[in-house]
Amino acid sequence: MFVSFVTDGTTQDMGFRATYTAEKVSVSTQTVLTDQACHGSTPLVLNQTSGFIYSERFTLGMNYPDNINCRWHIKAPADKVITLQFNTFFLEKDRSCQYDNLQVLDGPLASSPLIGRYCGIIYPQKLTSTGTDLYLRFQTDESENEIGFNITYTVHDPIPTCAPSDFTCSDGTCIDRTSVCDGIKNCASGNDEVVCASNCGIPAISPSLGNSRIVGGKEATPGSWPWQASIVYGSFKDHMCGGTLISDQWVVTAGHCFEDDRSTSSWHVVLGNHHLNRHDSHQIVVGVSKVLVHERYDQDTTENDITLLKLATPVMLNDYVNIVCLPKRTVSSGQHCYITGFGDTMGNISFHL
Repeated sequence: MFVSFVTDGTTQDMGFRATYTAEKVSVSTQTVLTDQACHGSTPLVLNQTSGFIYSERFTLGMNYPDNINCRWHIKAPADKVITLQFNTFFLEKDRSCQYDNLQVLDGPLASSPLIGRYCGIIYPQKLTSTGTDLYLRFQTDESENEIGFNITYTVHDPIPTCAPSDFTCSDGTCIDRTSVCDGIKNCASGNDEVVCASNCGIPAISPSLGNSRIVGGKEATPGSWPWQASIVYGSFKDHMCGGTLISDQWVVTAGHCFEDDRSTSSWHVVLGNHHLNRHDSHQIVVGVSKVLVHERYDQDTTENDITLLKLATPVMLNDYVNIVCLPKRTVSSGQHCYITGFGDTMGNISFHL
């Protein structure tokens, strides 16, 4: 610690007296393990059934240092596989991931097949090995440090692969594809009934159509676009992006909205509102339990600029909160498309839909 006391040429006062003491810093087991991974001569071998992997200084709430080379080898028993869950991840942004990056390899060695090289905020929610080993390598250069990462690893039985004629549930189980959208939740998570077109895209309140402008567009009829969402941020719930309700628990929005913060606690979704600057009687505010940015979202080109938000609780559908129909893979020519949102009109943000 360095203390500097500076005075000017006028007005003196009593001053100060300070006492300093040296204290022994307690070092956690995880800090010791991370130190071994980043400064040891061989990779740190992890053979527990589950655990955490942190970048250096993450547990201290500090950015990772320059010029480090950290290596982990996760080893599972025979006939088991390993899944990584990315809890927090923020490295130096770089389109090619040549500077600071985390490499995940499908095997026990640095020469094993590469699963992926990750940097910035672009990372998979989960990834699973094909065999009993994963090798992780974290490298940084001499500049631009970020908070790093917190990853959970879990050893488990291989996830069965479903036949092409089956539907894969979110937990990996298989059901017959004819059971999808039959009104019955056949998957434990219910994701076979998430996006079904039985009552979608039909507003109870007819919209006013015919406007052809985006900039300088006109105010919508209140309640006529019941799938429109406002994605809000922070304790003040500032509007950041628009979104679209596609099921009672999922909203689709843009990937660029989450370049700086993917923490679910930072985000809420507002549905049923017509005004940004005041509370509407039909308005509901729902928390977010998952932020799934497209794994191939490119910050420079904005390719794959899409994100799915899972709401903390399902919403009750009504005249003012309802779901949109998803388009078919190939859209026929000559169809009308409509754009809604709380956007810029003539340079000023529109405070109503």
